[in-house]
Amino acid sequence: MTKMYLLLAATIFAASSVQAQTDIPLPNGNFEAGQANGWGDGKSGFNGFDGVPDISGWSNYGTIFDAGVESNGWWGCYQNDQNFSAFIANGSGAYGAYNTSAYTIQAGDVFTIGFVGKSWSAAGSQIKVTLFYDSPFNVIGTFTQDVTGTYAQYSSIPIGATAGSVGGTVGVIIEKAGNNVIAFDEVTLSVSAATSDITFTLQPPESVSKFVGESLTLSASAVSSDQIAFQWQTSTDSGTTWADVDGATDATYTFWPSFADTGAQFRLNATNTGGTVSSTVSTLTVSYPVPTVTKGLLGHTVVSGTNSDVTFTAEATGLGSLTFTWSKDGVVIPEATSEGTLGSSLTVSALTVADTATYTLVITDDAAFTISGQPATTVTLTAQLAVVDPSATTVAYYRFEEGVNGNTLTSAADSAGANIMNVVDMTAVTKYSSNVLAPTVPKTGAMNTLATSWVGDSGGLVAPIDGTLATTNFTDFTIECYVQFDDLTGWQTIVGRDDTGDPGLGVNASSLFYLQKMGADINKIRADFITATNNQFTVEANVTAVTGQWYHVAVVGDSIAGTCSLYIDGTLVGSGNGFPGLLVPPAGSITPWTIGRGYYGGNNNTDHVHGSIDEVRFSRVALPVSEFLLPDPNPFTAWINAYPTLSDKTPGGDPDHDGMTNDQEFAFGLDPSSGASVNPITELPNKTTGIFSYTRLNPAVSGRTYTVKTSTTLTGWTTDAGAGQVVTATNGDVQTVTVTLSGALLSQPKLFVRVSAE
Repeated sequence: MTKMYLLLAATIFAASSVQAQTDIPLPNGNFEAGQANGWGDGKSGFNGFDGVPDISGWSNYGTIFDAGVESNGWWGCYQNDQNFSAFIANGSGAYGAYNTSAYTIQAGDVFTIGFVGKSWSAAGSQIKVTLFYDSPFNVIGTFTQDVTGTYAQYSSIPIGATAGSVGGTVGVIIEKAGNNVIAFDEVTLSVSAATSDITFTLQPPESVSKFVGESLTLSASAVSSDQIAFQWQTSTDSGTTWADVDGATDATYTFWPSFADTGAQFRLNATNTGGTVSSTVSTLTVSYPVPTVTKGLLGHTVVSGTNSDVTFTAEATGLGSLTFTWSKDGVVIPEATSEGTLGSSLTVSALTVADTATYTLVITDDAAFTISGQPATTVTLTAQLAVVDPSATTVAYYRFEEGVNGNTLTSAADSAGANIMNVVDMTAVTKYSSNVLAPTVPKTGAMNTLATSWVGDSGGLVAPIDGTLATTNFTDFTIECYVQFDDLTGWQTIVGRDDTGDPGLGVNASSLFYLQKMGADINKIRADFITATNNQFTVEANVTAVTGQWYHVAVVGDSIAGTCSLYIDGTLVGSGNGFPGLLVPPAGSITPWTIGRGYYGGNNNTDHVHGSIDEVRFSRVALPVSEFLLPDPNPFTAWINAYPTLSDKTPGGDPDHDGMTNDQEFAFGLDPSSGASVNPITELPNKTTGIFSYTRLNPAVSGRTYTVKTSTTLTGWTTDAGAGQVVTATNGDVQTVTVTLSGALLSQPKLFVRVSAE
């Protein structure tokens, strides 16, 4: 029986964390009030605690069978010198006394009973203590203690209040639980309010920032051995006072803060029968957002004399009215400032090297000022316009036009300089080949009759280590070429730069530069190189190469924008941020540039190309796509490439899943990356006036003809040759056109209208 109670009590107690104990007075708990009615008192009988004299504070528990005679069932209080204590004589019945306090039991209370006890028999005995409420018959819990023949201090196990005892008055019973006479004294009762056993497993963040118009979700989760009730609270005086949030009684709380809510604090209270625990406090900061840039500025590098102008364009959205302020090298361009629009463009002349400059656009949103009197929010965009002299752009250019079809290639002339490359470590024959992309070079129109053919593990072309190609500091660069793979075996390096050894200048004992097809299990083209800060930088294409197809491959490093971009056939297929420029090897380092083979782990004759290479050009600037050795892109290609993150850039693709193809969105000046940009009709047709409006891309840019057509049956369409179309607004290259239908059509009972872009 004793072990069972101990285990049960331990289980109950483990569910709570007990605070410091508080003593509960028991009337005459030490028996020092009143006279003895047992041995040593001069009385003739032992008539219990309610006898004469009455033992103050204590009442009989059980029945006196033979009071006044030394027999079973007698007990009382006796005096030993000047001290008083209680005793209970032999017998097998339940004999004892009880004492009731004035304490009202609270939920979560845990009680401990203390006493001094002994047995008057060498064999020992037992004392049983019971916690009750209101009446000795309302038991809360019990504890049994073995006692010896020597007085000792004992304490019960902690006994927790039951649900039924809450609100009752607590009391203590002391009784004999076995044979032999027992004595007890100094009975005490203490209570400790149990704290909740709730543990928060997820806390709200200590601080959270939101923009006006954004929703805020605060979350927390707690575990407990008991059912938990949640309540979110808020404080506006740094936690001095807290108020419940109406209806916020879940572990998650979502609301839409206003600017006035900045500085407010939130916490979650979790309550069970043991009490309430509060989560960590989350302090809210609410601010106005800066304008959201939906189309950023792009830097431009142009060659002097080849462009008449350059246009910078940016688009943004905001909570209020937007203002666009342009500046050149820090000087504001007043005539370029615009207000209340979603975008802005700036066209500048770019004729000479002197026109090189940094252009800045500050976009200001006035919502914070107009709504809350706070400073307007701004975002600043910059773009570099670099105008370079044609003679300073190209460092080396290998065209492979100096040979004869079928002859062995032993060297390659540099048409832009003196960086002649020689074939070394030849284990198979590298030849000139008439297998070329086109009879003329795209962009330049130069005759193109020969390329290289790399068969098996042919030796690579190696540039001199003292030429301009080796000594040029490629802070910005463009390396481009045409390549066709005969097979996809292994890694194949198109353009590389050797390291000095293993270990070398760079990390991983790799080449200082790779432009290569990755292994046969991947077959993607990548650029991988060592930067000016001696870090490895990798840009990997998101498309897989195939055999028998010519690719124009270009990698562009732009230290001003901090980007390195990889293009295939003029389409951006991969990019990375944080580009500081290429590693500059120390003077005299043996780190030659190569074509047709790579370098790895100290081996400078590996990763050979199996296929054809042509038109390899090294430029010291970050060229735009328009300057690549590519045909001038059609308008759609130039437009779609302004959205680099699209998953599908084909004319028939629909990456934003709005039912409009990319080609349709191009024609009507919509946004192919936004499902909300789906309808070019800005004003529906008026059946009385025949007037409606739509948006379109400027025909000079799109190359399309926009025709108004009508139908009364939806089965056949007729061009309304008399329809008037007037451009009433422009936003960059996007026009808003107001259409007036022919008057004769307005008498039709049904009329359907559409605009065709052809």
